[in-house]
Amino acid sequence: MPLKNRLPPERNFAMHLRWTRPVKTLTVFALLWGAASAYAECSRTLRYPVSDWQPYAFKTPIAEGRGIDVDILLAVAAKAGCKVEVLTDLPGGRTHAMFQRGEIDVFTGYSFTEDRRDFVRFTRPYRFEVLGVFTMKKNLKPEAVTSFADVLDKELHLVAPLSGYYGTAYAEAEPALIQRKKLSKVEGAERALRMLAANRGDLVLNDAYVLQYTARHLRLGPLQKMTLEPARDRIHIGLSKASTTEQDHKAIDQALEVLLANGTIDKITRRYGVKTN
Repeated sequence: MPLKNRLPPERNFAMHLRWTRPVKTLTVFALLWGAASAYAECSRTLRYPVSDWQPYAFKTPIAEGRGIDVDILLAVAAKAGCKVEVLTDLPGGRTHAMFQRGEIDVFTGYSFTEDRRDFVRFTRPYRFEVLGVFTMKKNLKPEAVTSFADVLDKELHLVAPLSGYYGTAYAEAEPALIQRKKLSKVEGAERALRMLAANRGDLVLNDAYVLQYTARHLRLGPLQKMTLEPARDRIHIGLSKASTTEQDHKAIDQALEVLLANGTIDKITRRYGVKTN
């Protein structure tokens, strides 16, 4: 799915907004994570929506945890001495409005935009969101594809998502790829990867973490990342200004700084089998 700051907030892929059933909750305490609090507790229990967007979030925990973003938030909250109430199955169409009103307190996978500053307290970035181009062909080296011009010149077949905005370079190259019949657009990373495995495409475009995790889960590949990187965005934890305080923000941001510095964030990410660079 496309970079979230390119779309209306309710369609952001990394905000994980896909819920259909009644709300379920789970309160997570710092002690459950075995981390001693270095900062004052937050002013309230942080209400946090979670849905299935693998590998960022899982409504049902798996062996590795509850997903990259969920595990990171819970670890950061534990370090800050804050409680988190995990909400599942919220109606996706209302979550952004609920966040603005302060009925939801925290989002992960949040990109910075100027218009969001009115209602969001942004932490420092904790990861990148990368749109990557990958291949399963052993004879195709990363430096062979540095632009979409290389894709066209080498007559490579690209498998891309069915819909969404994937950066200016892709948008400009799309008409030529279609004209030369070098573009297949499909729904979902699994289908795209299976096309590559069946030799029905040379390259796949999608979220880098999603592709790596899905390929590992399906035991497909190995995947090799091309030099071409259509987009890269810094990702933050966002706190609702309507329901949280500046002290809450400070506690979360300082805890995040510590976990970034001591390697905890990177360790959580690598647990899901994805490369962070």
